[in-house]
Amino acid sequence: MKKQQSQSNRSLTAGICTLGCKVNQYESQAMSEALADLGVTVIDFDGICDIYAINTCTVTAESDRKAKQMIRRAVRKNPDALVIVTGCFAQAFPEKAAAIEGVDIVCGNKRKLAAISAAAEFIAGGFKPTSPILLVDDLKDSEFEPMTIHHSERTRAYIKIEDGCEGKCAYCIIPSVRGPIRSKPITDVISEAAGLVDAGYREIVLTGIETSAYSYGLPALMEALSALDHLERVRFGSLDPASMRADFADAALRAGNVMPSFHVSLQSGCDATLRRMRRRYNTKQVRENLAYIREIMPDVTFTADVICGFPGETEKDFEESCSFVRELGLLHTHVFTYSRRPGTEADKMPDQIPEDVKNDRAAKLIAIAEEQKQVVYRRYAERGEIMPVLVEGWSEKEHLSWGHTPNFMPVYFTSERDLRGKTVNVKLSKINEDKLYGVKS
Repeated sequence: MKKQQSQSNRSLTAGICTLGCKVNQYESQAMSEALADLGVTVIDFDGICDIYAINTCTVTAESDRKAKQMIRRAVRKNPDALVIVTGCFAQAFPEKAAAIEGVDIVCGNKRKLAAISAAAEFIAGGFKPTSPILLVDDLKDSEFEPMTIHHSERTRAYIKIEDGCEGKCAYCIIPSVRGPIRSKPITDVISEAAGLVDAGYREIVLTGIETSAYSYGLPALMEALSALDHLERVRFGSLDPASMRADFADAALRAGNVMPSFHVSLQSGCDATLRRMRRRYNTKQVRENLAYIREIMPDVTFTADVICGFPGETEKDFEESCSFVRELGLLHTHVFTYSRRPGTEADKMPDQIPEDVKNDRAAKLIAIAEEQKQVVYRRYAERGEIMPVLVEGWSEKEHLSWGHTPNFMPVYFTSERDLRGKTVNVKLSKINEDKLYGVKS
């Protein structure tokens, strides 16, 4: 072990950098709370810390570059700090992570909280490992790592209910770095949600690597959550459209506190492209599932992910995808250009699309998405709809509050006091500079 400078009696500090998805955000919060329980003060990652934890992503090559950049930034900030690299980049490329000068612990997507405890012990004792410690396990037959959070930096709190993915999508490396599907038992989810509600949170987002694959059944979980007093809003992370069948929709409606807004992992609106992607649904299924939800939840909105420029995507394929997005009338579309990922089937596919073509297609689809969003906004603003808004922010200087409606439209309205965490009825009135405004009623 390498001796460090004495820490004296001052409080140890830690900074956490989170890259990637909502699951990583949840796990970083759990790590932050674990550090606090050990007496370590968590401060901004850009500060001078005794411990740095970089919770990484590896969904694209750009994600890997960003991970390495943030690791080196931490080492430069304080060469004497103990540096932990965890998450998907660490799981996929532990040797690469360990080879970065200054890295002390490399932990993949298992035993993250154990790595935090080890780091705190090292740093409290004034020691650093003489060489990087690798805590990267084979994820085969992994169990769900117990994690519970009690706080969130936002008005809404996330609960990770599922980990892992067993899909075989041609473009995705995530199943190899997150392992098989495993889920948090319903009783544990309810206990965590109850704790968050007691702490004042009124909205909870259920998330996972493949949330739709929740082993104990989303309908059963929704029913259990509906019985929690003061839990006003339940939302989901990204959902596989094939899972959004009538049984799911009916359970969401019965629950009463499941919000009429769903994020669809669409990826393409062209059946030929979906087949090449190895997605397990087609546009007919998506159309029928979303139409049924609209039938029973008239105010529902949908958001979606769409990839442009997947290998082999012709102009005709792209136009089909655009037409389908128009048909769905989405509130928001997250548009991505396809990014090659070594180790995936798609990386070796013929007919790779030139970058300029991908970018042109993305720009066109973004413009369509913006048009669709404005259509949704106008529908509510023009009829002066009164909707409940859970307030998430407030500007004292501008006397302006903002939050989201049940169907996830962002709304701004004038208020003289801080209403964060409260639900306020707002009469929607106008669109200005791409924002929906209303008046407190």
